[in-house]
Amino acid sequence: MKYIGKTIIALLVLVVFYSGYNYFELRKEIFQVYEVEDKYAIPNDQADLIIVDFNKYSCYLCRELHPILMEAIKQDGKVRYVPRSVTHGFIWNETLASAIYAAAEQNKFIELHNLIYKKWPVENHETLFRYAKAIGIDTKKLSRDMSRPEIIERAREDQSYFYAWKLRKTPTLLIGKNLIYIPSEKMPTIEELLQKFAEARK
Repeated sequence: MKYIGKTIIALLVLVVFYSGYNYFELRKEIFQVYEVEDKYAIPNDQADLIIVDFNKYSCYLCRELHPILMEAIKQDGKVRYVPRSVTHGFIWNETLASAIYAAAEQNKFIELHNLIYKKWPVENHETLFRYAKAIGIDTKKLSRDMSRPEIIERAREDQSYFYAWKLRKTPTLLIGKNLIYIPSEKMPTIEELLQKFAEARK
């Protein structure tokens, strides 16, 4: 019985250790959501705060929030902005997400991201390519890059992070690593967003 007891204790220690290790690895993995190359963000050498924006182009709240958020980021001056496009597996959502990642190959990621919001609805390839061309994107290259498996997987990664963080709705902002902000039907003002940025820095 003495040996059985020791064996049980040893097994429990292993279970606790294994569970703790898996939890640590999971936490490390989901926090990689903040880590992107500069071409997939609004980079800022002076940034002391990273904002991850889980958004969806067809989401009217996202479209309302976007210009307010962009202006708050501009006024703050020390934010690195990382948009993550939520697709929910819908083909056209994935097409738009793939398009902005393909545009990054021409250093036009943020420009196309902003333009899709500004010009919404963007409901077909013809419209998408017309707007892309207007901001200097080579649409033939864009079309080729959108079909590359690594670009498609890169776009789908954003959805995976959305699920990993157990989020439910868009828009959702990860403001730094301490604050999750989900706007309600009433949009925040620029000043209210700046206050959220300040809270996240504490």
